[in-house]
Amino acid sequence: MVIFKGAVFLKGLKSNMRIPSNNYKNDVFVLGVCLVHAASLAPCDDIFNYEDLSWNQKLLDQKFETLKEFYSSIIINFLRTMTAELEIERPDFIELNEHLDRILKIYLKEEVIKH
Repeated sequence: MVIFKGAVFLKGLKSNMRIPSNNYKNDVFVLGVCLVHAASLAPCDDIFNYEDLSWNQKLLDQKFETLKEFYSSIIINFLRTMTAELEIERPDFIELNEHLDRILKIYLKEEVIKH
């Protein structure tokens, strides 16, 4: 089983210190990686390096590039936000819900215009 955490958590592990981090934002990151895995139909455990306790952002970005063929930029940007390296740039679940609400309103408005 692969366990993903955010950059702040990983820096704490590297330095043998407990650096305060937002567990909810870490969970959003994990959910984002799971969604990238599901959307790409390819495992994402290769983005995590167990030796130096880091993840490979370039590899994650490559996965996003392959998703562009199948998903809209709205979905890709949503997943990028969820997997942002810096915790401060990553939403918690409340912010994530608000973001989803905005996306749904845009999508529904576009659907009404089409019909």
